[in-house]
Amino acid sequence: MNFLDYSNQKMKENNLRVTASRILVLKTLSKAKKPLNPYEIASEIEQEGKKVDVVTIYRIVEVFEEIGLVHKVGKGFMSCGDYSCKNEDHCHHSFLCEGCDEAFEFHVDDKDFLNLISQKMVGFKIKSHHFELGGWPETTVIVRFWI
Repeated sequence: MNFLDYSNQKMKENNLRVTASRILVLKTLSKAKKPLNPYEIASEIEQEGKKVDVVTIYRIVEVFEEIGLVHKVGKGFMSCGDYSCKNEDHCHHSFLCEGCDEAFEFHVDDKDFLNLISQKMVGFKIKSHHFELGGWPETTVIVRFWI
């Protein structure tokens, strides 16, 4: 099943209408090699001769993030590359290349990491996390954590 078919199925499962605007946003994000913010998504759509209001795009990506079709990477959004993953609750780990502006997703078994953080966060239950690395080819890597 391709990403657009999967997305249509996921929207229907969540009682969301499959609208032209939502399809345009999905197509744009599925082709992107880097995270796109809503303004960049609108610009890409306009280059194809169509138009979707930026406020509408903000609402669309928010809903898509809630149902697991896209995820936030840096200051933008990317389609979920692991839509075929059986684990619906998987977390995303990203490397943002500051040289070429592309983002690459990777998966690691982070149970030990989360257990260590949980020991430090007494009185809190960790529900999700986002792990992001940024850097340039063959240089020092900057690490950013959002927990």
